[in-house]
Amino acid sequence: MNKPAIAVGTALILGAGYLGATAWIGQQTEARYREQVAQAQGRLPFVTLGEQSYKKGFFSSTSSTSLQFGCPSAAGEPPATATITSVIRHGPIAGGRLAAAAIDSQLHIDARSADAQRLVAAFGAAGPISSHTIVAFDGSATSVVSSPAAELSLGDAASLKWQGLSGELDSNRDGTSVRYRFKGPGLSFAEPAKQVSLRVGAFDLQGDGQAIRPGGSLMAGQVHGTLDAVELAAAEAGQVYKVALHGLALTSSTSLEGDLLGGTSSFVGTGSFGETRLDKIDMKMSMKRLHAPTYQHLMDTFSKELYHCGTPGKAPDLAAIEEKTRADVLALLVYGPEMSLDRFAVESGGRTGELSYAFGVAALSEAEAKQPLSLVLMKHVHARAASRLPVAWLRQLSQAGSARLPGSVPGPEALDVLLDRAAAQGYVVRDGEYVKGELSIVDGTVSVNGKPLGPK
Repeated sequence: MNKPAIAVGTALILGAGYLGATAWIGQQTEARYREQVAQAQGRLPFVTLGEQSYKKGFFSSTSSTSLQFGCPSAAGEPPATATITSVIRHGPIAGGRLAAAAIDSQLHIDARSADAQRLVAAFGAAGPISSHTIVAFDGSATSVVSSPAAELSLGDAASLKWQGLSGELDSNRDGTSVRYRFKGPGLSFAEPAKQVSLRVGAFDLQGDGQAIRPGGSLMAGQVHGTLDAVELAAAEAGQVYKVALHGLALTSSTSLEGDLLGGTSSFVGTGSFGETRLDKIDMKMSMKRLHAPTYQHLMDTFSKELYHCGTPGKAPDLAAIEEKTRADVLALLVYGPEMSLDRFAVESGGRTGELSYAFGVAALSEAEAKQPLSLVLMKHVHARAASRLPVAWLRQLSQAGSARLPGSVPGPEALDVLLDRAAAQGYVVRDGEYVKGELSIVDGTVSVNGKPLGPK
């Protein structure tokens, strides 16, 4: 056989192999699409997935999924809806690289209401968000997500300026392990008629997570975020009020020990309240012994009941929701969970004010977990709250309060008298230029500053 014939034969064999691989990958891509849609419904209970279509081609396919946000109103107005459309190019060569598939997706708002029409006008044909995803042969995926800048008119000269967003998201085949990073320049809102304005500065959020079970929304992992600024201004009776936070940083870490979820979070920054500068804001929180599978089931039940579309205009039956979640709440208490604000401190003018609290339930026996919830809480709840505040701050607050509500709020001249009286009765403790207090609940006994509260 001559060399040209060998070359042609080899090309035909390779071509047939490529086409066969493309056809097989196309089938696998459709199967994954169906699987991901089913998982999304469980993770997003506030969104109803409607009509779905998948048109499979040889080299590429297209998919479409409709989304419904909320429920119809009592007036018969339809809920907000949108559609995700995707063009899926099959591998083994897709998106200019070796991959199972390359997927380009866009979210389109359905212009059924005046608000939706404003969104469509602001973002145009491209839609508010799009993504480019590369799916590897093992099923893992990497997505690049973007949202264009847009200005949204809200009527009465009010406007919202969205400056865009970009990000990356990596996930394994079933979405149980994710790594992400999103950032953007921020947004601003202004309503000149009411002299209200809001500015959110540049932000950066990144982290990773591991789902506690396939298809679940509860994850353990790390989160790190920064936010340049949040500035709010509003006017009332000719007076302008301003609140600002700057240089914000957030960290959070959660992990599993067996089935028990625990973790810590911290938040730091600076800011101002009117003309008062907040030199430092420092907050730390923690969570201990939260039984993850039970909590996930509780979240799923609560979400499905809360976002269930029943009679239009009728509020969710909270009593029915409480009854359906009662068993899970009691099951959580068996492990003695605890939530706490370990420290919330603000530094201003050379002084520091602090607040902390903790709330938990002593671990229950299986027999106690079958008792009424109110009885269990009365017997086993434990709590602690403590504060330490500069007296100078309390004087400033009383002065501002008496100026706005004369006769209703005691002025600075009466503050020291009230504090001395409270100290004599044991409700607070004077500590130089500070006043502090502590409240605790243990074994059904309430104590204030270490002394049981009640008749002596």
